Amino acid sequence: MVKLQFLKTSKTVVFFLGMHAFIRKLLSLRFLPAAHIERAVDYLADKATTEATRGLVQYVRRQWLRNATFRVEDWSVYKQTIRTNNDVEGKEIC
Repeated sequence: MVKLQFLKTSKTVVFFLGMHAFIRKLLSLRFLPAAHIERAVDYLADKATTEATRGLVQYVRRQWLRNATFRVEDWSVYKQTIRTNNDVEGKEIC
């Protein structure tokens, strides 16, 4: 019984670690050159093995890549020295 519980727990941990790594890759897309982002999303879509990861890729395509308000070039921070839209972020205010 204990061994079975351990196996179930370890599978859950592995699943969440895999999801965490996948989400970090999606969040890192903004650091790529704008011209490479769509190809990177296609690569991640091929690696999406669960319904949750496929749903995340669909969301990224719908909200980030095919957004009429913000172009990919607008949110890519590749080679930008300031990587935030908050002018106060990073400054110490006393």
